[in-house]
Amino acid sequence: MSVETERARLSVSRENLGPVLKEVRLNLHTDRGLQRLKGWSIEKKGENGLNIRTSEPRTAWELDLGPEVLRISTTTAEGVLTAEAPALPDRVVPRLLDPEGVPVTWVGTDELKNSYGGSETRNLSFLPRHNPEVMYFSLGQATSSNLHSLFDRKTDTGIDFSQQTVMARSQHDADLLEVTIPVPGNTLIRVRPDYFTKTLGLPI
Repeated sequence: MSVETERARLSVSRENLGPVLKEVRLNLHTDRGLQRLKGWSIEKKGENGLNIRTSEPRTAWELDLGPEVLRISTTTAEGVLTAEAPALPDRVVPRLLDPEGVPVTWVGTDELKNSYGGSETRNLSFLPRHNPEVMYFSLGQATSSNLHSLFDRKTDTGIDFSQQTVMARSQHDADLLEVTIPVPGNTLIRVRPDYFTKTLGLPI
């Protein structure tokens, strides 16, 4: 993480993946929309953590960056994080596997087993917790209100935001997503390295 105290902004990157979020701003959700939080004071917490206090209005935020998880918490239930997420054609908006969903086993037909003496195809997986009956298809640099993740093809890395996150393609730059992440006290941003081999369990 890097912080620009005077501009009241920060950015989040990961080795080998590059920028995950940039131009990150802290906000308060009000009846009149988002109110930008100003007057940042920064205190380093351990090797990879930050405590941020704002004076206009007064709030406190805590960011803890782990190997695969960024934990964000705040003293207000109306906190909102806004940012830009690089999303070039090689970093797509997908629906990643939900390991906390209902477990299922996908079983192939008996043709391979009965006709060719092979073994039955069985793949363990999970149904999504939200809208498990829906399939999504897209072409090009698309976005959807029901999708809250990114997948970086070059590094085989998934990036998971909360279900409340809204990602919209920038009208000024198709390679950027405008990201809005509600932080009702706390939220997580997860990074899933080796997504195909570890999460999906596919052979190399």
